[in-house]
Formats: sequence, structure tokens, C-alpha cells
Amino acid sequence: MTALSIIIPTLNEEKYLPLLLASLKGAGLPLDIVVVDAQSTDATVQVAERYVPDFTGESGLRVLSAPKRGISAQRNYGASMAKNSLLLFLDADVIVPPHALEEMVAFFTKKELAVASTVIVPPLRDFRGSLIYGLGALFQRVMLLRGEAYFAGSCTMCTREVFENVGGFNEELSVGEDIDFSLKAGRLGGADLLPVVLMVSTRRFKKFGYWRVFSQWSVDISRRVFGLGEKEGKHDYEFGTHD
Repeated sequence: MTALSIIIPTLNEEKYLPLLLASLKGAGLPLDIVVVDAQSTDATVQVAERYVPDFTGESGLRVLSAPKRGISAQRNYGASMAKNSLLLFLDADVIVPPHALEEMVAFFTKKELAVASTVIVPPLRDFRGSLIYGLGALFQRVMLLRGEAYFAGSCTMCTREVFENVGGFNEELSVGEDIDFSLKAGRLGGADLLPVVLMVSTRRFKKFGYWRVFSQWSVDISRRVFGLGEKEGKHDYEFGTHD
């Protein structure tokens, strides 16, 4: 099986990170897991280090301190430290179902994709969250028919070659760095949604309001689709602003 490097940027993720790391145990392929922490003030680092013994043999888990805080900077640093040529970027509030990694890698390599993502659902019963995630998946599929990859940063898979040719994630962008990356990567080769479903929390919706966050996402994406550039100003849901 193709070895996979998983890069996970963290900032105060002691509650969610254990769910992700536990879901990665027992994968049927070699994993190089790189947790890149930005000086968390909670027990994120200690929690991550407790899982190091669970990944042995051909797999391993490393907990690194980011030289610069910021989700793009942390992803880029993690990629620079990754051991394998196939990269998977996951947010800390993701849960990976059993055997999903094997299916993701097999599909990605068989289709010789440049970049890929997955359909996402809330981990708990959440009608509003499911509706928003469903609309997002529909939008992604429509844009893929146009040859454009609008992928969220919660799950992004690419090759190291594509990552380096794109120049990594744009650290100057305050929002939409994930879409910016996937659009550029998609122009270098094929892009698609992988045939698995990952679970991603709806914590920001619950904290800041479903409509408020969804409307901010909609405005950002619409500006991107119509070539209006990044919206000025900070967003409620910037990296690290969550419960």
C-alpha cells in the first residue's frame, strides 16, 4: 500500500484531537502523522503525545512545534517535514471511518489525481449542519463539472509534487486559503471527490450561528467564483476561534 503522510495543524484542540487520532489507529497502510501545534495553551500537545505509542512499525506519529502560527503556515511546515510523497491535510475536528484511508489512497492513485477531497457530514445528528454540508457537496460536484476544485481544508489530499508546484497554502490569505490551494492544484491535473464520507464537527456553526457562518462562507465563495477576490476584514471563524 502507498504510504501516506497526514498533516494536522492544531491550536487548542485537546477535546477534538483525540477523536481524530483514535480514528486513525489500525489503518491498513503506513502512516506518517505530523501534528503541527501553534503553542496551544491547553493540553493539546500532551494529548497528542499520548498517542505516539499507538503508531509503530511502518507508521509513526510526531508532534512538532510550528515556527509560525496560522493554519496555512502550519500546513506548509508540516508538509516540509512529511516523509511520504502522498499528503493528506486534515483538520483536528475530523473523524475518519474504518478503512476510509485505504479507499481514499486507492481511488486517488488509480485515477492519478492531483488533488482530492471528500464528502463530509456532522458526527452527531444535526439537521442544519447536514443541510449545509450537503449543499456544499452539491456545489463542489457542480464546480468539478466545470473543471474547478472548490475543496475545504478539513480534508485535502495531493501529491508532494503538486504541493510544491502550487507553492503550498497561501499564508497571506486570511480566508479561503483552502479553496485557493485546491483551485491551483486542480489546474495541474485531475481533481475529484473521494468515495468516502468523513465526519467533521459543526462547532463553529453552534458557536457563531448557522446562518451567520453559512452566509460568510457563501459570500467568500461567490466572490471567488465571480473573480472578485478575497473579502476584506476578519471572520468569526478564523483559525483557533472555536470551543
